[in-house]
This record gives sequence, structure tokens and C-alpha cells, in this order.
Amino acid sequence: MKKSMLTFLVAIALLLSLCACGQNPAASADADSATAAEPSAVAPAQSPSEPNTEETHTAAVTAPTGTYNGLMDEGVEAYLGVRYAAPAELFKAPQPVTTTSSDEISATAFGPSCLQPVDSAMEPSLYELSSDCLTLNIWTKDHETKGKPVMLFIHGGSFVSGGTNDATLYGDNFVRNLPDGEDAVMITINHRLGILGQLDLSMLEGYTDEYADCNNLWILDAIQALKWVNENIDAFGGDPANVTIFGQSSGGMLCYYLTTVAEARPYFQKVIVESGAPFFGLQDHESYQKNCAAIFETLGVSSVDELVALTDEQIMEQMPFVTYVNATAAPRYIDGRVVPLTWWDDFQAGCAKDITLMIGATNGEVDFNAFDAENYPGMVSADVTLGKLVNHYAPAGTPVYGVLPTQDVIDSMMETMPDDPNTRAIQIYTYFTHEHSDRLICDAQSQYATVYNYSFDWLPDASAITENLQGAIFTPTGRAPHCSELPLIFDTVEDGYTYLARWWLGAKADAVTDKYDADKIPEKLCEQMRMTWYTFAKTGDPNNETIPQWDAYTTESHETMAINTEWEAQTNPLAEDHALAAGIRPLNEK
Repeated sequence: MKKSMLTFLVAIALLLSLCACGQNPAASADADSATAAEPSAVAPAQSPSEPNTEETHTAAVTAPTGTYNGLMDEGVEAYLGVRYAAPAELFKAPQPVTTTSSDEISATAFGPSCLQPVDSAMEPSLYELSSDCLTLNIWTKDHETKGKPVMLFIHGGSFVSGGTNDATLYGDNFVRNLPDGEDAVMITINHRLGILGQLDLSMLEGYTDEYADCNNLWILDAIQALKWVNENIDAFGGDPANVTIFGQSSGGMLCYYLTTVAEARPYFQKVIVESGAPFFGLQDHESYQKNCAAIFETLGVSSVDELVALTDEQIMEQMPFVTYVNATAAPRYIDGRVVPLTWWDDFQAGCAKDITLMIGATNGEVDFNAFDAENYPGMVSADVTLGKLVNHYAPAGTPVYGVLPTQDVIDSMMETMPDDPNTRAIQIYTYFTHEHSDRLICDAQSQYATVYNYSFDWLPDASAITENLQGAIFTPTGRAPHCSELPLIFDTVEDGYTYLARWWLGAKADAVTDKYDADKIPEKLCEQMRMTWYTFAKTGDPNNETIPQWDAYTTESHETMAINTEWEAQTNPLAEDHALAAGIRPLNEK
């Protein structure tokens, strides 16, 4: 295929894609900047990031599955690239590790990310990639201090991209900067993505039941990680009976789905869902199989034997065409084998009644989609933005649980702000991608367990990381874009916002400088975010001395904490939008 045609198709595909963390922003992409990544060898494009330290020495922990030799990093023990499963077999369920406490295991470098499209705006894709990627990383101040809360984070990336070797998500600063006398066990995990985690091999010749889990590897990997944590985390000082799973974007969606899986629920007690949208992207069976067939055709295989014989290098050669041209790279279909077919009905009926939940989103999740790339920082028209909302589900085929607004609802919402239709349109787009879903989940879970709802409203200062970009701003509305809370939680501002700014700005990414100016961060905001997430993980209640009182969510008053330079507890924010959208429910809800 000629490059010009590939470029055109990529641009179209990006315009239709969900703007989850790790995918290039659609409205910022133009025909020159949105070219598909060139096929890449699996070798890293650059050297893996080093731990945040000038001098390291070893730390060691003996656990049931090994004696792990890690690093001591400025007062924090770091154990990197730890296998939570045996070496992965293509398209088969993860298996427990076979090592024992007598095995000496080096844990000083991040494991490879899963095979994925190479993208300069997705840092983990620039390092080593492999189909054998089932590793996790652990940070704690002192493994000999027992009974600490465990926090297991699952990265975003639309189930297609991402990984733990990401300077936004390093856990050392989070642990290091906890107050004296406080400690946690912070964990980040890799799992299989895209075509390695979500294909239907039953369509191929030679299929046998040994590949029966092929469609569910994206969630089975996470369950296996939780099992490893349950068995081993006490050795690192963690309390296996006090585990919080938290994730952002697709990672938040995965956390939510885990609450509906009976096999997974014994391994965690609390959940934080950041910008997760679980009603998005699920295909019906016909659309799913058509998508899988397109992937197999792109890979040039017609049998299971041909598929599993592919090397990582051969898969990567076709990855740009799978991802950008011929098919959806993450064809998620709930088949009932792991996630129940009735997952939403089960959740509403209280299947997760013992799980304490904190859930929220940024107030401008997809607002950067409203940029007019040719007239930055101007906005595209309302018609263009609302067209993107309608097409929001298109890349995934026919939606199964989608919360699609009717035209009458859209028209009614537009009438509430007639003087600025362009801004109102992107507000509606963001509302239906995240805030409406969050309201449905909060209303359901608060009937059975404690729920805390938040809105992250602080917009990073574009002047802190750009140069020669007139009127620099990350969203044309001045609201906080997708992923903007992450560098504050992990305290990775300088590098984290560098990476995110390139993604948010898309076609204007060349204006981004090397480091975000940390002096532009409001005083105490990092501390407030860290202490709130930590306190929730420790106690199930986010309240701490750094923030105002945060009351639990109820269906009567819809309490929400608005997080900004000043935190504000709000009652029933977005009440008018919620009232107008009250009848929009998941499509196949009983």
C-alpha cells in the first residue's frame, strides 16, 4: 500500500477512534502528523528508563515464588519486571509461575510491554515489546513493615497500547513522599493487549479447546496477577486482605469488569475507577467475528497452527495495518466465559456489594477533540463534534451496552447553551463518554456499598511545557483532559506531563519542551491527590487532613468532590444534564 493512502486511512481511523489514554487525539491529527507507525522490530527503540536515582544498591525479598533481588532507590525498595505468571503461550490462559522461594530472581529492570503499535505518544511502545509480557513492578519503603495497604494499578491505552515502563506511572515517588510512618505496597502490571488478548481462534482451522480462553486473556491476566499478589505480597509487607485495584481509562474499565467476576472478587476489597467507560467498545458476536476475520486476513493466517507459528517480529510487521487500516485492534466481546453475559444486571443486583468504590473522571475528558488543528487554538463546529459523538461507537462495531443519546436528548441539551454551540457540543460529548456512565454506576453500587464520586477539574498550564505555540492550551474549553490526574497521583509531573502534552496537542506536539515546569503545579495538589488515593486504599474512606470533608455518594444528593486548586464538595453537579439524559440506559438492559 502506498504511504499516501495509508496516511489517509490512518487519519480517518483516528477520527473514529475512542480518545482513551494512549490513542492520538482525533481532532488534533492532520494528514501529515497521523501517519501509521512504521513496522517495528521488537527490539526497543530506545533504552529502557532507569529508576529515579543517582545511586542504587540491591534490596531482597524472599517470597513463596522466589527470592527477588531488587533495587534500593532513595529510600524506596523497587522490584521490577517480576513475573506473575509463567512465560506466556500465545493465545492461551496464563499459568502460575513455577519458581519457589529458593530461586534467585533478578528484579532490577522493567519487563517488556505487550506487542502494540509503535507510537511516539505512547512511551511503553518505544521500549522492548514482547508477547511474553506478564510482569509486574513493586515499590515500598520497607518490606519488613507488615500489614500495609496494597495498591495495584492497571494502565490505560484502549486495551491496545500502554505498559508499566511509563514515566507517568512509576510508583517510587508515590511511596517515597508518603508521610513518615506511612507506607504502601504500590504495584503496576502489564497484561496482554489487542490481538494478543481478545481474538476468537474458534474461527480458524485446527481449533481445539486448549485455546478456549483466547478471547478473555485481557482479564484472565489481571486475575492471575491478583492471585500472585494474594500469595506473595505479605513478603513485601503488604496485607493481602487490604488490596485496592485502581486503573485509568481502559485500566479503569478492566477494574470495573473485575468487580463482576466471582473468581476475582476475593482478591480485592476496594476499587478506584479513573475515567473508565465500561459501556463503550463491546461488540455483538457478528461484529466481533467480522473483526477477527479481518485481523486473521491481515496476518495472513487461516489456521491455528499458522497463527501460533507467527513470531513477534512477524506480528509487528502487520501491526500498523491491523490497528489503523483493516480492523479494530481490540475487538472486545463478552462471551460469558469469564465476565458474565449479565455483568451489568449482576452489578445492579449487588454482585459487588462488599466492594467500596471511588469513581470519577476529568471534567473535560475528550475536550481536546474540539481543537481545529488548522486554526489552533480554535474549535471545530458543533456539527463536527456531535458527529464524532455519533461515531464514538463505530470502531467497535455494533454496540452491545452502549449508552447512545437520542437526537431528541442531544437537541434538548444543546438548547441549554444556545449562545456557544461549539462549546456545548464538546461538553455533551464528554458527558456521554464518561459522566453519564459514572452516574449509572454510582447509582447502582451506592445501594449496596459505600461509593465516593469525584470530578478532576484542574487543567495543566500549557505554558509550563510548550514554546513558540501561540495561545497554548491543552483543551479549547479550559477543562481538564483525559489522563491529566495521573502525574499528580504518581507525583511524576515533570516527565508525565511531557508525554501527555504531546498526545493532547497532536499536530502541535513539536512545541512541547523536555520537562514540565513543576513550579506551575498548585501548592499541595500533588500531596492532596496522593494522600486521598492512599487514605482510601488504607481505610476505604478518602477523607484526610489535606482535603475538605468528602461525603459518600447517595442517589438523593449525588455528592461529588470537585478537585481543583481548591477542592469543593458539590451536591448534584450537572443536575440539568442528568435530568435530560435520565432515560438513556445501556442498550440491552433488562
